Amino acid sequence: DIGLMQSYLKMLFENAKCFEDRLHGYLVMIQSMISVQKQGDAMKKIIFILEELGESISIDVNHKDAYEEVASTKSLLDGRSVEDVINGKRMTDKKLRWTLKFLNLLCHVLYPASKPQALCMTACRVVKLSVEHGFCSDSAEGLQIYGF
Repeated sequence: DIGLMQSYLKMLFENAKCFEDRLHGYLVMIQSMISVQKQGDAMKKIIFILEELGESISIDVNHKDAYEEVASTKSLLDGRSVEDVINGKRMTDKKLRWTLKFLNLLCHVLYPASKPQALCMTACRVVKLSVEHGFCSDSAEGLQIYGF
């Protein structure tokens, strides 16, 4: 029931003591927006949350910038095997894990919105954060989209 969910989210947001207390609620809210085809609203909210998490991302990306980002990510991954990812350093920073969750949600919105360059840039950002700070379950989606 959407109405019940919205009232629970309202209580959560009213009682949250800090931004981090709201993250689970934002995640549910955005997933709900996506499920009812409100991708534009979801995209705006995701970008706001990412900025609050310290991650600035643009959805207005040209071919050249996307190509350069893919090339940069490729060079970062050169020499790494699947085993390196599986057995490598684990991401423990909770803020970065939340960042990856919201970057992945942004990918869910960018694909149907026909924004392939922004989708590429977002997936590359997930991969780069994972290589730099360790891998986690939220790294998988970015790696998958990058590989695609």
